[in-house]
Amino acid sequence: MEQMAITIHICEKQIIYRELGLIAYNIQTDKVVTVGEECLKYLESDEIAVLSPFADGKIAEFELAVVMFRELLKRAYVKAGVKSRFKRRRFTICTEQTMTSIDKKVIMDCFYQMSKNVEISDTTYQEHSRMLLGNQATDRKSKEIIIAFEVEDHAAFIKDSLQRIIEKAAGWGMSREEVLRLCKDMD
Repeated sequence: MEQMAITIHICEKQIIYRELGLIAYNIQTDKVVTVGEECLKYLESDEIAVLSPFADGKIAEFELAVVMFRELLKRAYVKAGVKSRFKRRRFTICTEQTMTSIDKKVIMDCFYQMSKNVEISDTTYQEHSRMLLGNQATDRKSKEIIIAFEVEDHAAFIKDSLQRIIEKAAGWGMSREEVLRLCKDMD
């Protein structure tokens, strides 16, 4: 199962939401259970299938990708405090892979179901973000949403996740060392 890192940047609020490109659904009811990092807790389940809609860095399962992106966008909107009116937004999709015209068409069709204003950028997410940040006046008012997906660096993802756990635990009065000791004791 290929895990992709999905980055959603809501420009008007300067919110960056990062999540795993996974989808979990109940095999018996054929309903989506969750998307993103939460899917990892269902990996050992017999009733819940965890899938990635990607293969070789490209969308391979169109219907799953549409549902996954829609749910991830809703979460990013909640985090940003923005109404989820997809049709009024401009989506810019940044990819680091060289894509064929067919691959680009699949991505366009996937997001076209949410908004009629979709474009594929030949720049990377970092380049596109720098370009927007260079134009601060329009950046704050921009209804643009930048979406990037790339093959996940598992070590970086685990490190980021552990850092979030350490920060949460600090709020509960636990030290970093206590959290790391708990992780070590899991063996």
